[in-house]
Amino acid sequence: MIRHIALNIIKQDKSFKASIKGQRKCAGWDNNYLLKLLKQ
Repeated sequence: MIRHIALNIIKQDKSFKASIKGQRKCAGWDNNYLLKLLKQ
């Protein structure tokens, strides 16, 4: 269930032009991007 919530948050973000897989990797590598996603 948490994975689905995270996937929905990533799908809503239009500022980072990459695939879902790329956005997940970037969120894992970049704490600022991760915080940005979580603040939405």
